Amino acid sequence: MEEKGIDLNNRCHTLMIRALCKADYLEEAFNLMSNCTETSYLYPTLQKYNILLGASTGMNSVIHVSRCLDLMENGMLGKDEITYIELLKVCIITSKVISHE
Repeated sequence: MEEKGIDLNNRCHTLMIRALCKADYLEEAFNLMSNCTETSYLYPTLQKYNILLGASTGMNSVIHVSRCLDLMENGMLGKDEITYIELLKVCIITSKVISHE
């Protein structure tokens, strides 16, 4: 990106996370998110974590959901309506799995 003269800002970072999540590259998206905390011009936002949370829910990955919630709590970002909707989806998915067992 630097070779092409593209500055990495929060908007670009958010779009990269969204693209990785849509392509089911959750580990890469989490890695990109962890790199975000190491720079002064990028910072974690609730929107970025909600994208990760939604992708984790969509893949039925309880491990990734838990990891995302831990990161959100450690970053003291709080939660919004989108976060709670994704958490409700997790509850519905897990209750369906439990009821079929």
